[in-house]
Amino acid sequence: VRGWQGSGKQYTPEDLRKLARFVNWATGRGPVLGGDAAAVLNATFFAPRLIISRILLPTTLVTSTPLVRREAARSLAGFVGAGLAALGIAKLAGADVEDNPQSPDFGRIRMGPTRLDFWAGFQPVARYTAQVVTGRSQELPESGGQRHDINRMSRALRFVWSKMAPVPAYGVALGVGKDIEGDPIRFTPMAIGEKALESVTPLFIQDLTQAFFASLLERNAL
Repeated sequence: VRGWQGSGKQYTPEDLRKLARFVNWATGRGPVLGGDAAAVLNATFFAPRLIISRILLPTTLVTSTPLVRREAARSLAGFVGAGLAALGIAKLAGADVEDNPQSPDFGRIRMGPTRLDFWAGFQPVARYTAQVVTGRSQELPESGGQRHDINRMSRALRFVWSKMAPVPAYGVALGVGKDIEGDPIRFTPMAIGEKALESVTPLFIQDLTQAFFASLLERNAL
């Protein structure tokens, strides 16, 4: 807005509303339904506002006012340009960079077992879109990196599954008999209990617990 004022551009209340919407979506605050619908979304999905914002943000290039469209185009071009430059520099430095949108590592910098993804939540949307459109997917390098045909509807549903909160996601895994990675579910009381507890335990507590027991094992080994 200061830039508009400094250049003498005339803007309207509609421009300000569309600009605010763009800023919200760009920073992960997508629109959600109110009331009970919002509660259902929050209980079913992990960060539903973020997911929706990543899907809707590119539409600002066609649904905003001309003044805001230019700002959105400039911001998105800068974001993509900086990301591509970072990938190019990493590749020149010797890191592995995946440029196939059908691969789970698309747009990521790969250094051994470590993946660097700075696309702020846009990478999964772009990857699943490319897979659904082309009907093909590529395995991770550790699994051979083979390309194969996929069922488009199944892959679209997998995207929804990947964005679910831990508890409903585990419910889906129990229903289909395998987790989202394709590993079979062990239908024993102990295994189900452990997985259910893991689904409702915050990640930092899981990390602390693992570090604690790893420290005990190391001390016993010494």
